[in-house]
This record gives sequence, C-alpha cells and structure tokens, in this order.
Amino acid sequence: MLKKIPNAGLTLLMALVLPLLNAGHESLAAGTLDECIRGLEQRYRTMQDLSARFEQETYIGSLKRVEKGAGMVYFKKGGKMFWEYTQPAVQKIYLDGKNLWFYLPEDNQVLKNDMSRLPSDITLDLFAGKLKIKEKFNVRMQPGEPQGQSDTAVLQLVPKTVYPNLKSLTLWVDRKNYYIIRSSLEDEMGNRTLLKFSAITIDKGLSDSLFMFTPPPGVEIFEPPPLSSRNPSP
Repeated sequence: MLKKIPNAGLTLLMALVLPLLNAGHESLAAGTLDECIRGLEQRYRTMQDLSARFEQETYIGSLKRVEKGAGMVYFKKGGKMFWEYTQPAVQKIYLDGKNLWFYLPEDNQVLKNDMSRLPSDITLDLFAGKLKIKEKFNVRMQPGEPQGQSDTAVLQLVPKTVYPNLKSLTLWVDRKNYYIIRSSLEDEMGNRTLLKFSAITIDKGLSDSLFMFTPPPGVEIFEPPPLSSRNPSP
C-alpha cells in the first residue's frame, strides 16, 4: 500500500516559485508592477540553475492540520528539479525532464509519473520558458510588511481561469537582493502551502546527474494510470 506520497500537482505548482527566486536587476523599490513582472520573466529566461534551503508549512483544510517540512531544493533549466526533504522524514522528489519520481526510503516505496501523461498546466509552460505572467494571472502589488520589513514587496497572483490546484499565489520579494524569500500557495480545497527560502545560489553549473533517479533494488514502484482533467489549464 502506497503511504505518505505527496500530491503530484501540488508539488509541480510549488515548482512555479523556484525559477522566480531571483527577480533580476530592475529596481523593485522604484519600479512599477509591470517592471517587476518583466524582471521575473527575464530572470527565468536567462537563469540556468539554482539551489536553496527551504522550510515548508502546509495547512490541510479537510483535516484542519498543519504539517511541516524542510530540506534543500535544486532546479535546472530544461524541466529538472530535485526536492530533498530531511524533515520530518527523508523524502526525495525528482523531475528529470521526462519522469516525476516520489521516493520514500523509509517505506521502500516510489511513485513514478510520466510527465507526458500529466495534464498540461502553468508549470509546464514555465519549464518551457513560455509563461507570460499577465496572460495567465491577475497580478497586484500589496503593501510591504510593517515593523522593519519595508524592504519586502508582496505580489499576489490569481489565475484568470478557474484551476482547482491553484486559487492564488503570493510572493514576498526582497527589494534589496531581488530574491523571493517566501511564497504562499492556496488551492480551491482550502489547502495552503507556505515556503521560506534561504541560502539561495544561482548558475553554479548543477550536473544533470543530480536530477536522475534509479530505483534501488527491491523498492516497490507504483505507476498510476493516466490522469485526465475536465478543467482547462490556466
């Protein structure tokens, strides 16, 4: 029986945040909302890879429960990512550009998804470098946080098309270093995932081998049937 495997769609949507961790070289303090958006899109087009520490807090609406996690995340252009959870238990999530793997060493289990069989969504557009933020989202800039945090700009993104796994995405941008230091993703089911990033590095030449996964001998492999979606992609 498959246990503790996270939701694939949520994890893919979390990946939306990662290519935006460095917001480029335009001044957010003096710039307009449109300038901020252009900076985000420009940085993604030119960035090759990144790594960061993360802390995650997920509120599960149906259970009224909060779950926490932490670890390292790596991203590379070409649709590659690797989430390495060290808390509360070791979990590893790989996207090698073709397959999405969720590996639970403690349970000797892995879930494999063929990316070509997953419904098209905003994340795939982002990986392909085709995402135009204002075409997909209504965006507004919220007031920066008080009490010594005036250097933070807050952007709220709401999909223009109804999408069950993404109701809104809020990004906290460090005006001084142009990093997204926090994000909050909310879906239509009342779930909310908060991510905090630190120790961010970009364009360090991450090897493709970091994103490759080979199931260890004896591991139990689950491959779900093809997914279908009645909802249009945003």
